[in-house]
Amino acid sequence: MAGLIAVEPGAGAAPAAQPAPAEPMPRAPRSVAETGVSPVYLDELALKTIHNAGPSTLDELMRRMGLSLPVVQEVKERLTRRGLIEAAGIPGYAGPDYSTFGYRFSLSERGEQRVAAALQRSRYVGLAPVPIEQYADLARVQSLRACPATADQIYDALSPFVLQSIVRRALARAFHAGRPALIYGDTGNGKTSIVDAYARSFGQAVWIPAALYAHGHTIRVYDSAVHHQIEPEAAPADEAPAANGRRPIDLLRAESGPPDRRWLRVRRPVVSVGGELVAQHLELAYDAEGGYYQAPPHVQAQDGILIIDDFGRQRLRPEDLLDRWIVPLERGYDLLSLDAGERLLVPFETCVLFSTNLSPTDLADEALLRRIPYKVNIPNPNGQEIAEITRRECDRRGLTVSPAAIDSLVKALFRPGQPTPKGVFPRDLLSIIEDGARFDGAAPELTPEAIEDACQVYFVSEDVRR
Repeated sequence: MAGLIAVEPGAGAAPAAQPAPAEPMPRAPRSVAETGVSPVYLDELALKTIHNAGPSTLDELMRRMGLSLPVVQEVKERLTRRGLIEAAGIPGYAGPDYSTFGYRFSLSERGEQRVAAALQRSRYVGLAPVPIEQYADLARVQSLRACPATADQIYDALSPFVLQSIVRRALARAFHAGRPALIYGDTGNGKTSIVDAYARSFGQAVWIPAALYAHGHTIRVYDSAVHHQIEPEAAPADEAPAANGRRPIDLLRAESGPPDRRWLRVRRPVVSVGGELVAQHLELAYDAEGGYYQAPPHVQAQDGILIIDDFGRQRLRPEDLLDRWIVPLERGYDLLSLDAGERLLVPFETCVLFSTNLSPTDLADEALLRRIPYKVNIPNPNGQEIAEITRRECDRRGLTVSPAAIDSLVKALFRPGQPTPKGVFPRDLLSIIEDGARFDGAAPELTPEAIEDACQVYFVSEDVRR
């Protein structure tokens, strides 16, 4: 947190971009050829699904594999002709279309042998993957650059923070652009909180594939720890569009036929990485036991936000990270390699936000820093700003305090010998005051004595006499 002067929502916002042409969500493939996935792959995926789940009806296979009835029927007929599955009628079935849904399919002896060999290659079972080519088209349509947050959305996300108008506007412009931004300044002034609040403020949904298909390999994209799945919903036909004219759900609504259930509707993803980031994390990770690849963080964050927290303190040098992403940041695509050497062109429609308490000039040279077009400094707060932060924090805690009490805390923080005041100081000191009141069995009060006691245990300063 830093700064004080408020900005009215929408003030100084960049003009909204013109709406992009509507792109429907891909309709469900009507044949194996239309899926873009190898028939052999789908055959083995169906066998593994039956192996894991047990005897299955066609509608159960449709749900588990995310495929339409015509595709599943085509796979079923091929497996039946080859003697890999066997059909048994469902006793007492009284539903519609007995010839289609009145049977359960189980593995034959030959099918058991075939699935054992398939599982040695890959243990992936789940929704059928989507070809990377289809993925690239949809990723661009629903990116934050194509569907930027509105000025009101951004200012609402920033409203809990005490920010100078120039800082607030700089942040709003950077966030609206959907392009890489570096948020820097001393520790304790809310950089990470600001980025996180903005990143998690979206109510919009985007579509992601559960997995990708490339050269016969599976790349898992969906991760329940990252992606928050929500059920598709039909918006009223007369619903007004968003202020910028674009709603991802509108862009993706199917124009004809059922939707492709290989795609999952999720909230805009937010992925945060810190000091644990190493070079290998930027590449496809092969799971030798599972026999499939795991998408790297910037692919999991596609059409959302990737936060590089504590930038410059990773085991990966800042220069190496920026060198690795020069092409992706500028051109909107990345090159990833499979273990066999094949190179994959993958969209890079991720808004990368860097947060650091280091000086930008200590992180990289000017040429590399140009790859990050927006750089916003969060300064240390002055006395007026500390007072406003304290007032808000007291309100949040339900503490009734007088202006004189807040003034006492401000004076205590700005006296000689104290560390430079940071936006986080009022919160931490009030927590210590509440702890002390609970220890004494009394109600917390912001008195000069309580402030002095809190400062004594909070700050490390052997030279200050109290």
